[in-house]
Amino acid sequence: MTAPAPGDPDLRVARTSYRARFDECGPDALARASALLRWAQDVAWIHSERRGFGREWYAERDLAWVVRGMELRMLAPIRTGTTVEVETQVVGFRRVMARRRTEVRAPDGSLAALIVNDWVMTDVRRAAPARVPPEFPALFGVTHEGFEPIRDYIGFYPKRMDACWVGADRVTPQPGFYYGGWVTPNLVGPFKGSPGSESW
Repeated sequence: MTAPAPGDPDLRVARTSYRARFDECGPDALARASALLRWAQDVAWIHSERRGFGREWYAERDLAWVVRGMELRMLAPIRTGTTVEVETQVVGFRRVMARRRTEVRAPDGSLAALIVNDWVMTDVRRAAPARVPPEFPALFGVTHEGFEPIRDYIGFYPKRMDACWVGADRVTPQPGFYYGGWVTPNLVGPFKGSPGSESW
């Protein structure tokens, strides 16, 4: 991973690069969806920290972002060892929500994947939505507030179900309080949410 350039004038976006590690790829040597989602989460934190909202800022206020909806389009294969550029920006805010658009680009600059996430700001103590601070839109370069939430998808935590299946494979819930990941037998950890993973 490369650090964002200091003094980058375009604070609306954050960019960094990732190399597809062997443990992020399947037996076909192609990056799994989980790797792209990890990169998207990581670059979102980089962006937030650059704007002055690091993990300490959220912890002091008992706030956290929780994914409400996600759309992932894998447009081209990413092979083991390939270095991609990942760029994210906040494209909208609504009361308790924010939308991020993240692009993953291949070495030739072509779009390899597109990720759109709707996040809900959450008051950790109350376990309830919290209003997005009014200064956020301007600080992230968002000049309009509205967007249509991602629709026609259902998301739920497998740990709250009796059982969840992907085809013939029973899902193991991702560890941790906040995470709703679906871990299938073809995925190899460690996974965010396990003890000691707080700083990943």
